[in-house]
Amino acid sequence: MPNKKEIAEFLEFANLIADQARVIALNHYQRLQGIREKEDSTYVTEADIEIENTARSMVEKFCQNHGFSGEELGNHGMHNDWIWSIDPIDGTTAFVHGIPTFGILISLMYKKVPVVGIIDAPALGERWSGAL
Repeated sequence: MPNKKEIAEFLEFANLIADQARVIALNHYQRLQGIREKEDSTYVTEADIEIENTARSMVEKFCQNHGFSGEELGNHGMHNDWIWSIDPIDGTTAFVHGIPTFGILISLMYKKVPVVGIIDAPALGERWSGAL
């Protein structure tokens, strides 16, 4: 299992991802363009794609040996011990309709055990985080 210092560093990094994701979400919130419906009849927005691309890029740059699981753009490196997972806009229907109860979900797992988690609610100005 990773040590507490390592986990604290990853929590700090996850907060940096959340900071960037929040800016992107708020830039798109109530000014939406490019909304489309997925096969399962749920929405995906330009904000979803931009947030996921940004998070993936940050992980690839700073955590080269980590995998990444994204809701919109798929998975990469799922054989690695460390896996980042993101739901760029959880509550996309609320987001699309201008309701502030959407969030950004970010987690990090080590050997399939969650070690870091963040829920960010950009429109509410709230963030909750936890780590082992």
